[in-house]
Amino acid sequence: MAKLLTLSIALIILSLMVIPHVFGNSTIIMPYNPNSRVVIDGKIGEEEYENTFTDQYTAIKVDWEHDNIYMYIGLTSPGAGWIAIGFTDTSAVGHEGPTGGVHMILAAIQNDGVLNIYDLIGKGFVHENASVFDVVESAGARENNKVVVEFKYPLKFSENDRYEISGLEPRKLYLYELAYNDSSIDISTPHSSVSWGEFYVGDNIPQGEVPPVVPALPSNSSRTIFVFIHVVGLAFGLGGVTANVVLMIKARFDKELASIMSKVSKTIGPLIFLGLVLLTLSGIGFVRLGYPLTRTLIVKLHLVAVLWVESLLISYLSSKLGRLAPKLGEPPSLKFLSTRRKMQALVAVGVVLWYTTTALGILLPP
Repeated sequence: MAKLLTLSIALIILSLMVIPHVFGNSTIIMPYNPNSRVVIDGKIGEEEYENTFTDQYTAIKVDWEHDNIYMYIGLTSPGAGWIAIGFTDTSAVGHEGPTGGVHMILAAIQNDGVLNIYDLIGKGFVHENASVFDVVESAGARENNKVVVEFKYPLKFSENDRYEISGLEPRKLYLYELAYNDSSIDISTPHSSVSWGEFYVGDNIPQGEVPPVVPALPSNSSRTIFVFIHVVGLAFGLGGVTANVVLMIKARFDKELASIMSKVSKTIGPLIFLGLVLLTLSGIGFVRLGYPLTRTLIVKLHLVAVLWVESLLISYLSSKLGRLAPKLGEPPSLKFLSTRRKMQALVAVGVVLWYTTTALGILLPP
């Protein structure tokens, strides 16, 4: 059990390293600037905007400020495809909140250099056109295979659309969503990368000052909780099946260990099952939060379903193996040997399934 615990801890650390943006970005300020010098021309000059930051997960560079009437935003994408920014309440993660949807501004530079910009509402896994197009000014260009987009938009959103929030108000916290596609200008194409983070709408607050209003929970608290549950489930499940198969291999050369293998499996089995339960619950949570149902995710969901069937079969064979286990010093029966071979085969299949599922999880876009 000590080795299994050590392995589980190691897997938790490894998972935190490979799973993108577990805890999200730190709070960013959209500063107030009553004397904006921004020129919406598709070219972002040095110190043109009051605040600039680069999202650490998507590598999208954001330049922004507001003057209490309009927000001025410049986006620089690491790719040549479409790029988007969204705004929503701090309690919502994904495209859809409790009562409405994320307010999305999505832009793409066509092959002839023309900018297409869209005023959208994120709903579930898709985007809908807002009934009122409120982009005041916009411009964009493709430079060195990167897209630069600038736009001006009212801080108060149209009342005719069911946005999750009615607009951006100074001295309040909101959630931004950044996404882009590396090469496609087709806005129906899934993102190459996406990220969320908190931002604070400033009101004559010096940049760098801690906002006076802090939520009781971080804006990405739901996502963080689900990620934590997912990581723990991965540690229990992947650690359990790995320990199980290692012990089975050793049992082939250790008769004493072989005789008690059924008892060992009974100890490890519940941990694997718990891991599967946690992964399933957190996976449902991610889908509920609006995670895109990509083909990779669909394949992973099918593998998880197979893991459930395989887990139930192993549980049945483990119980049967316990009943057939020979007493110390007695030779094993043919039924015991046959059941053990079936269980070993299922455990081997389970190891492949667990590692394949884990690999698919890492390959999924964040």
